Amino acid sequence: MCKFIRIEDLAANAIIDIFEKKGENRVSFNQIVQYGNTIKKVYEEKYDDYMVIIMSGEAVSSFIRDYSDYFFVKREGGEEYIVLIEGTETDFLREEFRSRLTVELLYAFTCEASLKALGIAA
Repeated sequence: MCKFIRIEDLAANAIIDIFEKKGENRVSFNQIVQYGNTIKKVYEEKYDDYMVIIMSGEAVSSFIRDYSDYFFVKREGGEEYIVLIEGTETDFLREEFRSRLTVELLYAFTCEASLKALGIAA
């Protein structure tokens, strides 16, 4: 069975861990790509399944439009970031974006290799 992971799943889950471990409220698109690739690799190797990551320009635009109450895009120093809007709680993100993940997907999102891809220790 194939799993589909969208940009909003990657961004929200990355920001949860980055914010809680480093106190930062943003994640770069480059970090999201590395994080997504690591999640895909971990999931496919551990569970002998296939994962598709949906991060097209259209998917990113939809994400920003659909979740504009919680995130915005900011360019800084030649890099683009997805930024958590001040006042948005990680508990809300956890409920919205982690509660629907299977145990297998949650593992892939939060394992040591995935957190290292974000530049944070487990």
